[in-house]
Amino acid sequence: MGMKKCHKVFGAGLLCVIILICLSAALAFAAAPVITGHEIKVAQSLLDEYDPAISGNIISYTRVEALDNDVWYYDISTGTNTQVITAAGDQEQADVFDNRIAYVDYRTIDIVLYDVLTGRTENLTNSALSPALSPAVGGHIIAWQDRRDGNTEIYARDFLTGEERRITNSSGPDEQPSISGDVIVYRSCGYLTGDMFQCYILAYNWATAETTPIALIITEHTNYIGMPDIDGSGVVYAVPGDGERDICHFDMVSGTEKCLRLEGVQINPNISGDFVSFEDLSTGISHIRLWHVPSDSVFTITAGTGEQFLNDIDGNRIVYTDFGSRSMDIYMYEFEVTFPPDDTTPPVIEIANCPATVNLNSSASVMVNVTDEGSGVKSQSAPNGENALDASTVGVKTFTVTAEDNSGNSSSNSCTYNVIYDFAGSGGFQYPINNPPVVNTAKAGSTIPVKWQIPDGNGGYVSDLGIVLSIMTQQVACSDFSSGLSDPVETVTAGESGLRYDFAKNQFIYNWKTQKAWAGKCFTLMLALNDGSIHKANFSLK
Repeated sequence: MGMKKCHKVFGAGLLCVIILICLSAALAFAAAPVITGHEIKVAQSLLDEYDPAISGNIISYTRVEALDNDVWYYDISTGTNTQVITAAGDQEQADVFDNRIAYVDYRTIDIVLYDVLTGRTENLTNSALSPALSPAVGGHIIAWQDRRDGNTEIYARDFLTGEERRITNSSGPDEQPSISGDVIVYRSCGYLTGDMFQCYILAYNWATAETTPIALIITEHTNYIGMPDIDGSGVVYAVPGDGERDICHFDMVSGTEKCLRLEGVQINPNISGDFVSFEDLSTGISHIRLWHVPSDSVFTITAGTGEQFLNDIDGNRIVYTDFGSRSMDIYMYEFEVTFPPDDTTPPVIEIANCPATVNLNSSASVMVNVTDEGSGVKSQSAPNGENALDASTVGVKTFTVTAEDNSGNSSSNSCTYNVIYDFAGSGGFQYPINNPPVVNTAKAGSTIPVKWQIPDGNGGYVSDLGIVLSIMTQQVACSDFSSGLSDPVETVTAGESGLRYDFAKNQFIYNWKTQKAWAGKCFTLMLALNDGSIHKANFSLK
């Protein structure tokens, strides 16, 4: 038996529309929430009861009598069942909000509003104009389907002030209203061209008289979109899926849609706060399940050989029709969902193989690994695995990784490295100068040509004189060239005539003019580059 949503059709019996919706989902949290609860049987008669709706302590439903169908309600606080009206004829399609029950009286096919507290009934429509069906009540508004203008439109009334409005005006049928506060959601359909059928989920704000699209689906099978329900800013509805059908949630504040995707077939979503109850037909038998929207947690409410369908939810209570071997009965499931302790620990970010220095334009990388054992990693600025480092310019650089988990905790970690010139890549100082620990000898008073090359990492050489910050010398003890160099003397800065670049040989040349008075003394020459490096050459003057 498929899920059936049954409506009386102008006194001619029950029309049962079978709608198939398919979904699938995964938990967003590492540790799954736990649901506990208990089930009670609402109606105790031997007759059939079906199509429950719940608001607060009141559960409305339809009881199938011998000669007609009647609207009843169950008061959870007292545990009693009460018939709304005892007159002959059918009364069905009950909806409830607070202490008011709206239903269709099929004696005249009018919408009737019943006050549980006073026992008074009020006819809200005039069947002489047109039959009225599918009432929905919420806050101070009641809405219904009406054909008085030749097309199925949605009418609404403020039952406190008596103001009535026609809130739709489309070429196709407008139907399936649901209300929360001042907002009415409904399905609106029509033909585009030929056989192309188009349906929307729309929202009408009673306070502002504005209509807003909630879901817009255009396919050849858009008759499957529908069954909207609203609570606060959340709207749920059924839409066509990838070869199947989906249940989706729309947040009217953020404007974001989220669809639940389970294997098999699900239908008839109803929303209360963060929870959506629905009917799951994935096993071929309809059962009630519960979707916690923020965490994408899905719970099984009913199971077994019987079928459960025509559900509704309010707070932590779900009501549904149970079809056993002989009859249909109304049950309520009262639940509590316990979530794992709050995750306050941010993601762990590991950066391995962080180098101290990297040569200009060379290939360098680090290994990134971001983990979170709590709610799981939601986002990270760099993927796990190998990540290249920027070596396009010299200087101190920082590679930073930030990450956030699904509980909103964030963390960061960094690798700081220095991109330098590959001074040693071409042998350091060039002939006739040798690099330490060799001590170069020269005649005091002579000019010593100091030469060096710097590869640019792309197969060429760096030629910019501006990379030389200074060339300095310091007299040292000839017996110890490793002694501290505390007061070096600057001999040249970038751009001075003593420093030039030989493009023919791809090398820097600095002619160091020594003094005759330096005979018998030793010196260390220090070349400082703008990458922060200092390169030394040792000299003994004769």
